[in-house]
Amino acid sequence: MDVVKKTKARKVAGRVPSKEFPVVAIGASAGGLEAFLQFIEAVPVNSGLALIFVQHLDPTHESLGVAIIKKATKIKTVEIGEGMKLAPDTLYIKPPNCHLQLVGDTFRMSPRIGAAVHLTIDYFFASLAKVKKSRAIGIVLSGTGSDGTHGLKLIRAAGGATFVQEPTTAKFDGMPVSAIEAGMADFILAPASIAKELMSLVASPHFPVPEIVAAPKEDGDTRTDLNHIFAKIQAATQVDFTLYKTSTIQRRIHRRMIVQRTKNFATYNKYLDAHPEEVRFLYDDILINVTEFFRDPSAYEALKTCVLPQLMNTENPQTQVRVWVAGCSTGEEVYSLAILLVEYLEAHELHNQLQLFATDISERSIQVARAACYPKLIEKSVSKARIERFFEKQAEGYRVKKSLRDLCIFSKHDMTSDPPFAKLDLVTCRNVLIYFSLPLQKRVMPLFHYALKPGGYLWLGRSETKGSFANLFAAESKTQKIYSKKNVPSPTRFSFPNKKKTTPVQLSATAKADSHRGLDFQKDADNIVLSKYSSPSVVINTELEILQFRGRCVPFLEPALGQPSNNLLKMARPELQAGLRLLIKAVQKENCSVKRDGLHFSIAGQQTFLSIEILPTNPLANPSERTYLVIFDAKVEAQNGPELPSKNAVTKQRKISDQEISILASELAEAKESQLALIDEYDASQDELTSANEELQSTNEELQSTNEELETAKEELQSTNEELTTVNEELQIRNTDLTILGSDLSNLLSSTEIPILMVANDGKIRRFTPEAKDAFNLITSDIGRPISDIKSNFGLDLVELIAEVGQKLQAKKIEVQ
Repeated sequence: MDVVKKTKARKVAGRVPSKEFPVVAIGASAGGLEAFLQFIEAVPVNSGLALIFVQHLDPTHESLGVAIIKKATKIKTVEIGEGMKLAPDTLYIKPPNCHLQLVGDTFRMSPRIGAAVHLTIDYFFASLAKVKKSRAIGIVLSGTGSDGTHGLKLIRAAGGATFVQEPTTAKFDGMPVSAIEAGMADFILAPASIAKELMSLVASPHFPVPEIVAAPKEDGDTRTDLNHIFAKIQAATQVDFTLYKTSTIQRRIHRRMIVQRTKNFATYNKYLDAHPEEVRFLYDDILINVTEFFRDPSAYEALKTCVLPQLMNTENPQTQVRVWVAGCSTGEEVYSLAILLVEYLEAHELHNQLQLFATDISERSIQVARAACYPKLIEKSVSKARIERFFEKQAEGYRVKKSLRDLCIFSKHDMTSDPPFAKLDLVTCRNVLIYFSLPLQKRVMPLFHYALKPGGYLWLGRSETKGSFANLFAAESKTQKIYSKKNVPSPTRFSFPNKKKTTPVQLSATAKADSHRGLDFQKDADNIVLSKYSSPSVVINTELEILQFRGRCVPFLEPALGQPSNNLLKMARPELQAGLRLLIKAVQKENCSVKRDGLHFSIAGQQTFLSIEILPTNPLANPSERTYLVIFDAKVEAQNGPELPSKNAVTKQRKISDQEISILASELAEAKESQLALIDEYDASQDELTSANEELQSTNEELQSTNEELETAKEELQSTNEELTTVNEELQIRNTDLTILGSDLSNLLSSTEIPILMVANDGKIRRFTPEAKDAFNLITSDIGRPISDIKSNFGLDLVELIAEVGQKLQAKKIEVQ
């Protein structure tokens, strides 16, 4: 009775009170069955969890795992079948010779291709992380190789928790050690302890991590505690996360709070004070990265066709191509880009020098990138030809060849606070800006513009845009987010932390430079002459942004009301806007100087007539990079002069009327031309909008189609010996059962006081009881001898009798003497 009560109490205590039940995936290989049995015996029957056991199995051997596991636990245990639905309080066993993934709450299986072993643990963990996100829990037990490490990384990135078996308790520590060294283990415990910690974790009121974290209240203490956490991270790592997106950072902090069992930010803040090492764990958790080689292949193809032909200089083969990969993570994107550049040079027989700068704020990621060792999982995203060309095969995977590594320079660098590189041809910053708040993006984008050469390119991720910096970058591929640098001045006010004090030598050098600057009298004289005696003018780009003012441009141009703008049409007087628009269209079309007279406006009773001339300053440049000089030449006339004698009044009035008619006719002509220009612009805009709408519809259809497709298998080769070890473990357990059964049978026969002789189909003696020795004249060594060699103490042909019974399969009784 007490046992029953204890069992019920255990069920109630272990039950997870959640409508969306957690899903626990357990990956194991060689030696993992024994560890799994220790784990599952410690899991309550009514836990509220869905458990999936994924093990490396021989595809040609029928697994005995289901029968063995059913004996070890009372949890409902089933072998997974195609289309089976996921449910709590159930243990699912993966069958052999298939890949398993989770689509929604449904299991999907795909056949394995080839005779080699595949890493099905990573494959299933990836689908689990994608579907269940923070409700996904990954466990890696005993096994060889590195299967499961990448899957744990994806689960952590999705907000889930990870467990790894303590290597000293594992028969084979390859998989646990791989996960621990990669920093993917939240808990490192023995199998039975994993079960206890797991139940404690999922029973926490803060589990799972919320998908959307509400912004902290400004009037409470939460913001203060959050700022203190940021300050501790910055003090330990020199990285300021204050301006990162709050929701993303808080989700990472919430995950660590669940792991450390802290109730709120204040409690976790105190925990950080008591455990300084937790600051580093939180920092690594915030910077967890998910990347791969040639991620988004269509983007690389667009880079190859749109950008590389412009970067590779065929006229000067010695030109160096400089690339900066900002936020390089563990280096996959850097080496992918290097492979693409080398292949392009070889295909076009070019000899440009390559130099790739790769930076990240994570020292751990930089170390992995420098080592350039990657698991066999890269075979999924890197072609076989590229692997043979650019990689060296190693025991646990592949390493990038030295010739490619020498092109890449890795360094720790914070793009938000450290000075940027300069004179670059290409800057890639993919899937980094999505973690930045708007003020941080506004700080970074001008840095990229400054770092690029004229005509350089910026490559962003699919979910990122140039935002409010249309004046700095022009779109080359809107779909793939490739932009070119516009020929406009970069913002000059960059603020970086002062890491070194200025020495007296530096001060004297600065003063000396200032003195030389003051002696440049020729340049100063030219500036005076240009400003005093030349017509006022401005330099504009193709977007009509004013790049430079030359002379006093008032009253032709003046600041517009509202938000500040350097756009020429917004700063021009209303009477001049139509004429300027027509002139600009003409000069852009003809690529030669255009002049117009007769433009006018009135100020304080004075009529001002002027002519405007626009000239291209660099007509040989690309249309998107051209600049134009706009010159204003004005003449002021008095509209209301002194009174004339009465005899000339009529003549004067007639002259004024003729002048007014001329002005009105000129204005009417301008209005008509402006109207026609606006109609043309409207038609062009309408065509662009129609084209954009068609592209959006096409893109929407592609996305819908992509959402309906199942993910393709992510495979990684694994040794056949590992599967055989798994099969051997099952056979050892079955052999133990047979040994026990054989012992029971021997004991039964030994204790029976009836003479019994067992004979095989081939007529050889198999077993006999002690009482049969005297009846059949047997000794122990007679086991295995033919029955025809034995002469019994009674007159009976045993050979014939046994043959008859064996043929008819019917019992036969005979009385003998």
